[in-house]
Amino acid sequence: MDAIQVAGSGDPTAFAEGILGGTQAGDFSGMDALVSSSRRALAEANAVQPPSACVEYHRRLIGLLAESISGMEQLRAAVQTSDLDALASIALQFQVTQQKIGELESLKRQLLAR
Repeated sequence: MDAIQVAGSGDPTAFAEGILGGTQAGDFSGMDALVSSSRRALAEANAVQPPSACVEYHRRLIGLLAESISGMEQLRAAVQTSDLDALASIALQFQVTQQKIGELESLKRQLLAR
């Protein structure tokens, strides 16, 4: 699963700043590329047949990837239309997603410690 990569897997701050700079200028290509890359990662993850000990990790990872894609699509639409209410809602959604990512990382450490 670690071999599956999403664009922007390097320095997240620099990547986010690049996307933000583009969207401020009306260029959503960086965000679109991230969504595309995330869709490919989701397809690759869906193709993996996990060992029985990793089924729960795999299920959560698939869910988080799908949730992240949906959130990025909503974010793009909200930024493009300057919908501040939607942006606030999406920010809360991403906080929950970040918490789930932390839980997934914890599960991964437990699996690797076996």
